[in-house]
Amino acid sequence: MLLLDEPFAGVDIKTEKIMIDLLMELREAGHTVLISTHDLASITTFCDQVVLINRSILAYGDTSEVFTEENLSRTFGGSVGDFSSAKSQLTPVNQEEQSWT
Repeated sequence: MLLLDEPFAGVDIKTEKIMIDLLMELREAGHTVLISTHDLASITTFCDQVVLINRSILAYGDTSEVFTEENLSRTFGGSVGDFSSAKSQLTPVNQEEQSWT
């Protein structure tokens, strides 16, 4: 099991892509990876499940079901914007081997 706290803080987008590729390789090899992050733009690119916390657990489950505008607004308050444009910047480093759809 690998536990990372804010692993993308202070890194450029190229380094973040490399780190995400490595995390996905570890996941595919059967390792459990837990990440604490406020970097919402990258969540949908590599997280299978998410937990949204604000003093207590507000939502938990598959990213596609939990990572919604409504849940994010409940977690962070107000509008959190659209992260789909940020997702397009985080394509895999080796696109032939991996797909993040």
